[in-house]
Amino acid sequence: EKWLTALKSGQYQHGVAQLCTKENKHCCIGVLAEVLGLPKAPAENGFSGYSYAGEKYNLPEFIWEQVGVSRFDEVGNLIWYNDQATDYASAIKYIEEKF
Repeated sequence: EKWLTALKSGQYQHGVAQLCTKENKHCCIGVLAEVLGLPKAPAENGFSGYSYAGEKYNLPEFIWEQVGVSRFDEVGNLIWYNDQATDYASAIKYIEEKF
């Protein structure tokens, strides 16, 4: 899958707490947004970093449904695995097991 390939590629710097920081560090979901080619825009309302599909912290539910993820608790777990780590390894393992 392209998402896993991108996470493993070393092309993206690991980030936490938002899809893409002002330093261009991506959480694993931000990498998915890049792979899907979602438009990236500077975040608004005083937030730093970037948004995808108008969202700064997660992707809209309809996008998750398009990629075959229908359980929002799985997305929450994925966010937790990403944000508790300093790299994508635990998120990659979770994606390989669950998606």
